[in-house]
Amino acid sequence: MTGEASEQDVAPIIPISALTREAAFRRFSEIVRRSDPVPAELREAISKIPARHRAGSTSGGREEREAELVYDSDEDGEALVGVRSISGGTRRLSFESDGIAIEVEITSGGKRSLVCQVVPAQPAVLEVRAAAGVSRRLEDVKGTFHLTGLRSGPLSLRCRLEASGAPVLSTTWVRI
Repeated sequence: MTGEASEQDVAPIIPISALTREAAFRRFSEIVRRSDPVPAELREAISKIPARHRAGSTSGGREEREAELVYDSDEDGEALVGVRSISGGTRRLSFESDGIAIEVEITSGGKRSLVCQVVPAQPAVLEVRAAAGVSRRLEDVKGTFHLTGLRSGPLSLRCRLEASGAPVLSTTWVRI
């Protein structure tokens, strides 16, 4: 081989103005998947999760839906390089699905701790999932949770809202 890229490896250059918003998003997603693939360790950890705990399945007769990561303060941190930080090792994440948000704050000073709030506030049961499986299960009438002693690695939250007919929300996996 001469070290040159084949036609398969090189995507045609299409001006953004020629793409619809949806097509531009699909194109961008494809580029990101190629340039920043999911780590093998994370894929392996996810594959070990029983199917009943994956988004899109059912849980006790309730549909399970994926709450997508819509905000990550670590991403803002990269954009704000050179700006003084006051976060002190705190990472903020926001997941959303069907008008429900799961707001998360992870503090990494000493032992990692997690504070989580379901918005709008409502009774819920929260499962904290890690590579080894479900590590904690908590219940709260206002949907507010606090945990300490979390280990670094892949993490996902599974939130069962107590309202009748409400879906079970599973967050996308993140590395803490």
